[in-house]
Amino acid sequence: MFSFRRRRTGQYLYFLQVVPTTLRRGYQTVDFEQYSVTEVFRPIEIGPYMEELPGLFFRYDMNPIRVDVQYKRPPFPRFLVRTSAIIGGVFAFSSLMHKLLGHVQDSLRPRTRKAL
Repeated sequence: MFSFRRRRTGQYLYFLQVVPTTLRRGYQTVDFEQYSVTEVFRPIEIGPYMEELPGLFFRYDMNPIRVDVQYKRPPFPRFLVRTSAIIGGVFAFSSLMHKLLGHVQDSLRPRTRKAL
């Protein structure tokens, strides 16, 4: 058995965007295109004074700008500087937490008098 569902009439709009792209990694170069699709449905009421026609419409947008993606490895000294900064931050934070927890522990501990 076939069942017919009443569907609304309208315009199905598809916006297609194509962006040329170049990927460079070392001595390898690859040219390709990136695609983007946006779908829009606009319902249309059928009547004697229809201003728009129902249908399926495609709009292609070819970008004149090329995207150039380059992968470069950062130099080794920069890696050493960043690693040293991370290690120094860990030591500074742990020292701060040690002092803070020491003050909290001293304030919670009952004070005792020393005998003379």
